[in-house]
Amino acid sequence: VRQVCAVVQDAVACHLTSDVPVGVLLSGGVDSTVLAAAARAAERAREVRLLTIGFRERDFSEEDTARATARTLGLRHDVLVLEPAEVLAALDDALAAMDQPTVDGLNSFIITRLARQHGITVLLSGLGGDEVFGGSVSTDGTLTVRVTREANDTTLARILHLIEQAEESRAPTARFIDRFSRVYTPGVVLVSALVAFGPPLL
Repeated sequence: VRQVCAVVQDAVACHLTSDVPVGVLLSGGVDSTVLAAAARAAERAREVRLLTIGFRERDFSEEDTARATARTLGLRHDVLVLEPAEVLAALDDALAAMDQPTVDGLNSFIITRLARQHGITVLLSGLGGDEVFGGSVSTDGTLTVRVTREANDTTLARILHLIEQAEESRAPTARFIDRFSRVYTPGVVLVSALVAFGPPLL
Protein backbone atom coordinates (compact mmCIF):
# COMPACT_ATOMS: atom_id res chain seq x y z
CA VAL A 1 0.00 0.00 0.00
CA ARG A 2 2.83 2.38 0.85
CA GLN A 3 4.46 1.70 -2.52
CA VAL A 4 1.20 2.39 -4.39
CA CYS A 5 0.70 5.64 -2.44
CA ALA A 6 4.24 6.77 -3.20
CA VAL A 7 3.91 5.97 -6.92
CA VAL A 8 0.54 7.75 -7.22
CA GLN A 9 1.73 10.82 -5.32
CA ASP A 10 4.89 11.02 -7.44
CA ALA A 11 2.91 10.67 -10.69
CA VAL A 12 0.37 13.33 -9.68
CA ALA A 13 3.11 15.71 -8.52
CA CYS A 14 4.81 15.36 -11.93
CA HIS A 15 1.55 16.10 -13.75
CA LEU A 16 0.97 19.20 -11.60
CA THR A 17 4.12 20.73 -13.05
CA SER A 18 2.47 23.26 -15.34
CA ASP A 19 2.54 26.98 -16.14
CA VAL A 20 -1.28 27.04 -16.39
CA PRO A 21 -4.01 26.18 -13.86
CA VAL A 22 -4.53 22.45 -13.27
CA GLY A 23 -7.82 20.74 -12.49
CA VAL A 24 -8.82 17.32 -11.21
CA LEU A 25 -12.03 15.69 -12.46
CA LEU A 26 -13.69 14.59 -9.22
CA SER A 27 -16.57 12.13 -9.02
CA GLY A 28 -17.66 10.20 -5.97
CA GLY A 29 -15.47 7.26 -6.91
CA VAL A 30 -12.29 5.88 -5.43
CA ASP A 31 -10.03 6.65 -8.41
CA SER A 32 -10.64 10.39 -8.67
CA THR A 33 -10.68 10.75 -4.87
CA VAL A 34 -7.22 9.17 -4.74
CA LEU A 35 -6.01 11.66 -7.38
CA ALA A 36 -7.52 14.62 -5.53
CA ALA A 37 -5.91 13.52 -2.26
CA ALA A 38 -2.54 13.09 -3.98
CA ALA A 39 -2.91 16.55 -5.53
CA ARG A 40 -3.68 17.99 -2.11
CA ALA A 41 -0.43 16.50 -0.76
CA ALA A 42 1.63 18.12 -3.53
CA GLU A 43 3.47 21.42 -3.19
CA ARG A 44 1.20 23.23 -5.66
CA ALA A 45 -2.01 22.08 -3.96
CA ARG A 46 -3.44 25.59 -3.61
CA GLU A 47 -3.49 26.01 -7.38
CA VAL A 48 -5.50 22.81 -7.97
CA ARG A 49 -9.22 23.02 -8.67
CA LEU A 50 -11.70 20.18 -8.48
CA LEU A 51 -14.47 19.84 -11.08
CA THR A 52 -17.60 17.73 -10.75
CA ILE A 53 -20.75 17.09 -12.76
CA GLY A 54 -23.95 16.73 -10.75
CA PHE A 55 -27.56 15.87 -11.59
CA ARG A 56 -30.93 16.93 -10.23
CA GLU A 57 -31.75 13.26 -9.79
CA ARG A 58 -30.00 12.70 -6.46
CA ASP A 59 -29.98 8.91 -6.85
CA PHE A 60 -27.71 9.23 -9.90
CA SER A 61 -25.59 12.16 -8.74
CA GLU A 62 -22.24 11.83 -6.99
CA GLU A 63 -22.22 15.54 -6.18
CA ASP A 64 -22.69 15.15 -2.40
CA THR A 65 -19.80 12.70 -2.07
CA ALA A 66 -17.58 14.91 -4.24
CA ARG A 67 -18.45 17.99 -2.15
CA ALA A 68 -17.59 16.12 1.04
CA THR A 69 -14.24 15.09 -0.48
CA ALA A 70 -13.48 18.66 -1.54
CA ARG A 71 -14.35 19.98 1.95
CA THR A 72 -12.14 17.39 3.60
CA LEU A 73 -9.22 18.22 1.31
CA GLY A 74 -9.80 21.97 1.51
CA LEU A 75 -9.56 22.49 -2.25
CA ARG A 76 -11.57 24.80 -4.47
CA HIS A 77 -14.47 22.90 -5.99
CA ASP A 78 -16.70 23.78 -8.95
CA VAL A 79 -19.86 21.77 -9.62
CA LEU A 80 -21.88 21.83 -12.82
CA VAL A 81 -25.41 20.54 -12.27
CA LEU A 82 -26.59 19.31 -15.65
CA GLU A 83 -30.09 19.83 -16.94
CA PRO A 84 -31.53 17.53 -19.64
CA ALA A 85 -31.73 20.46 -22.08
CA GLU A 86 -27.99 21.14 -21.64
CA VAL A 87 -27.13 17.53 -22.43
CA LEU A 88 -29.25 17.56 -25.58
CA ALA A 89 -27.73 20.89 -26.65
CA ALA A 90 -24.20 19.50 -26.26
CA LEU A 91 -24.90 16.14 -27.88
CA ASP A 92 -24.10 17.05 -31.51
CA ASP A 93 -20.84 18.80 -30.62
CA ALA A 94 -19.82 15.94 -28.30
CA LEU A 95 -20.44 13.28 -30.94
CA ALA A 96 -18.54 15.33 -33.54
CA ALA A 97 -15.57 15.60 -31.18
CA MET A 98 -15.30 11.85 -30.51
CA ASP A 99 -12.64 9.89 -32.38
CA GLN A 100 -14.55 6.70 -31.66
CA PRO A 101 -17.65 5.62 -29.73
CA THR A 102 -17.06 5.67 -25.99
CA VAL A 103 -19.17 5.42 -22.86
CA ASP A 104 -17.38 8.35 -21.17
CA GLY A 105 -17.40 10.59 -24.25
CA LEU A 106 -20.40 12.78 -23.46
CA ASN A 107 -19.64 13.50 -19.81
CA SER A 108 -15.93 13.98 -20.60
CA PHE A 109 -16.83 16.49 -23.31
CA ILE A 110 -19.13 18.45 -20.99
CA ILE A 111 -16.77 18.53 -17.99
CA THR A 112 -13.73 19.47 -20.08
CA ARG A 113 -15.74 22.28 -21.69
CA LEU A 114 -16.61 23.49 -18.18
CA ALA A 115 -12.91 23.40 -17.31
CA ARG A 116 -12.08 25.47 -20.39
CA GLN A 117 -14.69 28.04 -19.40
CA HIS A 118 -12.95 28.34 -16.03
CA GLY A 119 -9.56 28.84 -17.71
CA ILE A 120 -8.31 25.33 -16.88
CA THR A 121 -6.53 23.66 -19.78
CA VAL A 122 -4.71 20.83 -17.95
CA LEU A 123 -6.81 18.13 -16.30
CA LEU A 124 -6.06 14.99 -14.30
CA SER A 125 -8.59 12.20 -14.64
CA GLY A 126 -8.99 8.93 -12.80
CA LEU A 127 -10.22 7.19 -15.94
CA GLY A 128 -9.01 3.60 -15.75
CA GLY A 129 -8.40 3.74 -12.02
CA ASP A 130 -11.48 1.67 -11.20
CA GLU A 131 -9.70 -1.39 -12.54
CA VAL A 132 -6.85 -0.76 -10.08
CA PHE A 133 -8.66 0.52 -7.00
CA GLY A 134 -11.98 -1.33 -7.38
CA GLY A 135 -14.07 1.83 -7.60
CA SER A 136 -16.73 0.24 -9.77
CA VAL A 137 -16.69 -3.04 -7.89
CA SER A 138 -17.54 -1.67 -4.47
CA THR A 139 -19.44 1.62 -4.33
CA ASP A 140 -21.20 1.31 -0.96
CA GLY A 141 -18.96 -1.13 0.87
CA THR A 142 -15.35 -1.54 1.84
CA LEU A 143 -12.97 -3.19 -0.58
CA THR A 144 -10.71 -5.73 1.10
CA VAL A 145 -7.54 -6.77 -0.70
CA ARG A 146 -5.72 -9.96 0.30
CA VAL A 147 -2.13 -10.38 -0.93
CA THR A 148 -1.61 -14.01 -1.94
CA ARG A 149 1.77 -13.80 -3.68
CA GLU A 150 4.91 -11.74 -3.50
CA ALA A 151 5.53 -9.18 -6.24
CA ASN A 152 8.24 -11.39 -7.76
CA ASP A 153 5.92 -14.43 -7.89
CA THR A 154 4.53 -13.68 -11.33
CA THR A 155 4.47 -15.50 -14.64
CA LEU A 156 7.07 -13.14 -16.08
CA ALA A 157 9.36 -13.64 -13.08
CA ARG A 158 9.07 -17.41 -13.45
CA ILE A 159 9.92 -17.25 -17.16
CA LEU A 160 13.00 -15.12 -16.46
CA HIS A 161 14.05 -17.56 -13.73
CA LEU A 162 13.71 -20.50 -16.15
CA ILE A 163 15.84 -18.67 -18.72
CA GLU A 164 18.53 -18.06 -16.08
CA GLN A 165 18.45 -21.73 -15.10
CA ALA A 166 18.76 -22.79 -18.75
CA GLU A 167 21.74 -20.48 -19.21
CA GLU A 168 23.46 -21.91 -16.13
CA SER A 169 22.88 -25.52 -17.19
CA ARG A 170 24.28 -25.11 -20.70
CA ALA A 171 27.25 -27.31 -21.58
CA PRO A 172 30.66 -25.81 -20.70
CA THR A 173 31.66 -26.04 -24.36
CA ALA A 174 28.67 -23.94 -25.43
CA ARG A 175 29.45 -21.32 -22.78
CA PHE A 176 33.12 -21.27 -23.92
CA ILE A 177 32.05 -20.76 -27.57
CA ASP A 178 29.79 -17.90 -26.53
CA ARG A 179 32.54 -16.18 -24.55
CA PHE A 180 35.10 -16.82 -27.28
CA SER A 181 32.81 -15.47 -30.02
CA ARG A 182 32.27 -12.25 -28.06
CA VAL A 183 36.02 -11.60 -28.29
CA TYR A 184 36.78 -13.38 -31.56
CA THR A 185 34.09 -11.73 -33.72
CA PRO A 186 35.10 -8.12 -32.97
CA GLY A 187 38.75 -9.15 -33.44
CA VAL A 188 38.04 -10.62 -36.88
CA VAL A 189 36.16 -7.46 -37.88
CA LEU A 190 39.09 -5.31 -36.73
CA VAL A 191 41.68 -7.41 -38.61
CA SER A 192 39.49 -7.38 -41.74
CA ALA A 193 39.22 -3.61 -41.56
CA LEU A 194 42.99 -3.27 -41.20
CA VAL A 195 43.60 -5.59 -44.19
CA ALA A 196 41.05 -3.71 -46.31
CA PHE A 197 42.05 -0.17 -45.46
CA GLY A 198 45.56 -0.56 -44.07
CA PRO A 199 47.65 -1.03 -47.30
CA PRO A 200 46.20 2.02 -49.11
CA LEU A 201 47.09 4.11 -46.08
CA LEU A 202 50.73 2.87 -45.98
